[in-house]
Amino acid sequence: ANLMLANALTHELEKAGAEVVATRTSDVTYGLYNRVEYAAAQQPDLIVSLHHNALAQGINPHGHHGASVHYYHRHAHSLAEDVYGAILTGGWPGHGLRYQDLAMARPTQCPSILVEAGFMMQPDEEALFRTNEYHRDMARWVRLGLESYLREVRNAQRDD
Repeated sequence: ANLMLANALTHELEKAGAEVVATRTSDVTYGLYNRVEYAAAQQPDLIVSLHHNALAQGINPHGHHGASVHYYHRHAHSLAEDVYGAILTGGWPGHGLRYQDLAMARPTQCPSILVEAGFMMQPDEEALFRTNEYHRDMARWVRLGLESYLREVRNAQRDD
């Protein structure tokens, strides 16, 4: 599901004119810190890490639905807000905008966020993760959030 979403987002962003560097383009797993190092070495303008959520063993899954967006550094907060807002505006349920110490949200050279696009353990959501429509919609919502953030940055730079 993560790779399908990443491929859909890559397509969506490239169609909009963005240059995308993906940490993986095939069903090969890279270690967490290898992904962090690779992403940082690319000297990106933004980092968006895509995931599908699960809950720890023993936590009641009822009431846990939808997407969450995580950030660690203050300079990534508005990026996280814009992406989360676009996902909610698109109609997908929200599970929160969160400050959290996650490896893919920690790089400091650029705003970095981690998107948990939904819950794998929720049968209704998991079923949607198998559809092209879900990936197309989620990719569009993330792109819209990124565009909103970049407009804000551009406007702030004009004001300076």
